[in-house]
Amino acid sequence: MKFGRLAGITWIKHLALVVLVCIGLPLQQQPAAAQQARSPRLANDWCYPFPGDSGWEYMCRISVFEGSTQAFVAYGYSPSWSRDGLRIAFTDGFGVYILDRTDDSIVSITDSSTAGQPFIFAPRWSPDGTRIAYISAPAGGAAQLLVVDADGAHAVRLAVSAAASNDWSGSYAWMPSGAAIAFGGDNSGSAELYRVDVGGSNLARLTNGAGFRGGISWSPDAARIAFNCGTTICAVDANGTILSTLTNRVFQAAHTAVFSPSNGAIAFVGYQAGLPANVVMQAPDGTIVRVAPENWTTHPRWAPDGRSLAFVKEGSSGGGACNADGSPCGSPDETFVVNADGTGLTMMGGGHHPEWFAPPPGLPLATFTSQCTGAACQFSAAGSFDPDGTIASYEWKFGDGTTASGSAPAHTYATGATYDVRLIVTDNDGLRDMARTDVTANTPPVASFSVSCVGPTCTFAGSSSTDPDGTIVRYELAFGDGTYVGGDNAPLLPVTHVYRTGTFTATLQVWDNSGVSSVLGTHTLTTTNAPPVAAFTVTCTELVCAYDASASSNPDDAFASFQWQFVDGPWVHGRTATHVYHDPGTYTVTLTVFDSAGQGSSASRTNTVVGYMHIGDLDGRAEVLRKDWNAVATVSVHAGTHGSVAGVVVSGSWDDGTVSSCTTNSVGQCLFIKMGIPRKGNTVSLTVTRAADGMRVYTPASNHDPDGDSTGSRITIRRQ
Repeated sequence: MKFGRLAGITWIKHLALVVLVCIGLPLQQQPAAAQQARSPRLANDWCYPFPGDSGWEYMCRISVFEGSTQAFVAYGYSPSWSRDGLRIAFTDGFGVYILDRTDDSIVSITDSSTAGQPFIFAPRWSPDGTRIAYISAPAGGAAQLLVVDADGAHAVRLAVSAAASNDWSGSYAWMPSGAAIAFGGDNSGSAELYRVDVGGSNLARLTNGAGFRGGISWSPDAARIAFNCGTTICAVDANGTILSTLTNRVFQAAHTAVFSPSNGAIAFVGYQAGLPANVVMQAPDGTIVRVAPENWTTHPRWAPDGRSLAFVKEGSSGGGACNADGSPCGSPDETFVVNADGTGLTMMGGGHHPEWFAPPPGLPLATFTSQCTGAACQFSAAGSFDPDGTIASYEWKFGDGTTASGSAPAHTYATGATYDVRLIVTDNDGLRDMARTDVTANTPPVASFSVSCVGPTCTFAGSSSTDPDGTIVRYELAFGDGTYVGGDNAPLLPVTHVYRTGTFTATLQVWDNSGVSSVLGTHTLTTTNAPPVAAFTVTCTELVCAYDASASSNPDDAFASFQWQFVDGPWVHGRTATHVYHDPGTYTVTLTVFDSAGQGSSASRTNTVVGYMHIGDLDGRAEVLRKDWNAVATVSVHAGTHGSVAGVVVSGSWDDGTVSSCTTNSVGQCLFIKMGIPRKGNTVSLTVTRAADGMRVYTPASNHDPDGDSTGSRITIRRQ
């Protein structure tokens, strides 16, 4: 199917004659067991440019997302699910079509064979699945809302819009029960909301001067109808009596509201100053959550359970042909799903018009398993069930043109391949469901390979592997020593591997174009590989030591890694390493080297690290008493790296020959105190004679005093 050329794409994306918002499916409570087992189903459409006979045209196709799979099912747009989820109504702009998912057949229920046919938009199944409504809009004429049976018979014209060019014209939505339709029209001279029974009777105008602008949505209980009114969203009782505003006042404009099926929340598109138009979830208490707020988003659709929301991130239209090949510019629309609290944002794929399938109560669940040996398969539908009755029949379609019945048929395929197998179950109430999956049934490929070795280095090739009914597309080769290679190259390209000494069993497994794997092909080989020899040198300057493993040797392989183990620090990798010790002492260092086969050897050596210390500061003060005075000297001991050193015993002598000592504290300081000095004595001097801690070497020549009130070794203290 082709769709309008560049000038006509506006009809597809914006649906100028059609609905701004329609709720097409009933939102009903489902049995707990079926709801837990059934994968959500979501359909959308994606329109993209392609070069046609008369220039660039747009092609639209419909996708179905189910579980983790996406399938393109038809060319068209505006998908709508049937009540049982086995059919999808859609349009190509000129007719209404129904896709039967059980056999992929497509039938037209409108006549689009003659020239001058009207544009047709927005097909929507009735909630009971018996009728389809759609908009028929002749060029330049009045848009009509029609309802037909699912086979196209008994068309009923429900309404005619007097001004088909208005952006609200043609907007409609089914009542949840399917008994009536709410729609927009301007036959009274102004845009208003109307309601009409599905048979065409009891036409009633529900608004009068409310500023109706389309975007119609029924509440799940059919008590209210939401719609766009001016720049906000209003709701009116189903009988047109009470009119109210739904949206939070923080929005400068809002449109396209849809009611949650479960908790009274609504989702809509809201505008705030400085922000892109964005889908918003508004809880019953008025709390709002913006969905993907950094993007322009639209077209919200609640999941049947009300716990998540589908919406569209709008692409850029591009404004016509502007690429070098004449193709239009712009990016495509994208369909996303997000939890109602704004978490779990997930892109489903490109496209617009997302529509959820809402399973009705009592719908059976189809599911099956398969077990194939070569082309012979056994199927079982034992997991299928009916929540309120029994499964009455099983219909199998094996994907090769053959069918079967029963809950556990067997089938043998003529050729090995992957087949699209479908199971349709029907319950005792006549409700149906379908399960569909790909089943691989073929003869496995045969893995075969050769190997040749030179010393510990072996070369593998797998060109002798075969597949009797297809081609080999992937291999995995395990070398038998815990390592392997694999890829999508077939036949197996030459691979080289280095072994350590020992006997190993190498295995090859291959996969064919159907994804079937072979049994393992094996080769046992014995190799000799002398392990590497670890050796190293060390050079220390005070507490800093440099280690070099260049003395290590490896007679028949390459080094893969060097690992240094220090008792006072983390492992270090590399051929060389530098380590700074915190304290002097004797330390053991271990070097471990590995070759490319994973063989290793270690070497350890003990080295003594010598530290130095000196007096880094010598300060004095006088404590003057009534009859005499005390002299106090503070000694600071520093390491060779100028850090403080605790636990050092410092000895000194006063100038009267008195000898004393002190031990440095945690900050490397201790005190010498000379007490009871007669007042007639104006000065005393202290000379540091020794410093020792059993680990460091005392270097008096390095003594110093940063503030210059001593020599670093001798200080004179004066009575003040």
